[in-house]
Amino acid sequence: RNFSAPSSNPVAKVFREGSRKITKRVERKTEAVSGEKSS
Repeated sequence: RNFSAPSSNPVAKVFREGSRKITKRVERKTEAVSGEKSS
């Protein structure tokens, strides 16, 4: 199967947007943690 679905697939689009939000949230958390450690 080909999992790299085209952007025309709404499910893939939602999944991609959701994973992007999660990645941003994780990055923000790691930034906060590293900031606390360095201070």
